[in-house]
Amino acid sequence: MQGSLKLRCPGRKALTLAPGGKLRIGRHSSNDLVLNDATVSRFHAEITWDPDEDRPWVRDCESANGVEVDGEQVEERQPLVRTHELTVGCFRMIAEVDVAGVAHASNGHGDEDDGSPHLVDDSSLVVLFSEKAAGKGGHARSREEVHRVLLDIERDGRTGTLELRAGKDRPRITFALGKVVAARWDDVDGRVALARVLALDEALHSFSRELTPVDAPLDLSVAMLLADDVEATKASIRRPTL
Repeated sequence: MQGSLKLRCPGRKALTLAPGGKLRIGRHSSNDLVLNDATVSRFHAEITWDPDEDRPWVRDCESANGVEVDGEQVEERQPLVRTHELTVGCFRMIAEVDVAGVAHASNGHGDEDDGSPHLVDDSSLVVLFSEKAAGKGGHARSREEVHRVLLDIERDGRTGTLELRAGKDRPRITFALGKVVAARWDDVDGRVALARVLALDEALHSFSRELTPVDAPLDLSVAMLLADDVEATKASIRRPTL
């Protein structure tokens, strides 16, 4: 049986599965794809490909939060026949199925693969998971509107770069499937740069499909950051003064 499946999770190296193999996903370190987050069960899901079948299947291993394929809950197991979006806990990833590919991919040493999943370095490869609203721009005239721009990108699960213009400053935020994986403001990177953007009261903005691979992605949710900030403010108001 010929074919292959490639699983891409933002911020991680891709995994390739050939017929006869199995790919395990979960929080435990023994999984093939380890997702260390409380929303992911220790042994959350697995993708298997019976060598006698023409397609792989994804199975929910009785996880706490379930598995979704293209937004639909997997009841027990579901076939993968094309390019699908998989949701495991708070993680979204892309599964690309090629049923007409090479029977067994090379392992990089001139030998045939045994069908088990292996890592593929995609550091030079840009994969765009969503093309929604590419090139769309506008003018956010308040802090709430700036937040709305970021939240819309997260809600739609877009992948690309948001470029902002605030006076002479040109901050950039890179998204992968709606999550912030990089942020830069002048010579400041990461969470500090993102915090500055969230504090903007006005900015011009445009979104493009441009995406530069990131060595150490942030994997942040704008919605969660804003919710945490609201809770911190409420706690400060409730705190009695001395």
